[in-house]
Amino acid sequence: MSIQLKVTMANGNTHTVTVDGRDFARLEANGMGQELPHNRGRFLAWSAMLRDNLTKANFEEFAYGECVEVADADEDGEGEQGLDPGQTTPNATSASRSRARATSRSQRPLR
Repeated sequence: MSIQLKVTMANGNTHTVTVDGRDFARLEANGMGQELPHNRGRFLAWSAMLRDNLTKANFEEFAYGECVEVADADEDGEGEQGLDPGQTTPNATSASRSRARATSRSQRPLR
């Protein structure tokens, strides 16, 4: 399972990252699975960005300094309140549309 997150940084940059099983495993291993949804979302975004060499910050620096917002990249304007990384996809049709949107976004250059 993988999800795409749009991460807005304090410097105004945005990144779209793919969270996969490695990030979910890190979330569970660090005891973050029971945290509030916005903390889980930030942790998953941080883990993916750390893996992709997009940040060198530790989680606290990232979550409470560098990161302004984490949103589901498939849902425009949803924000952290709508993020539930443990939620399953409702059906294959909407998942296919989401993948198509994510694919078209991933072809755009990151700023």
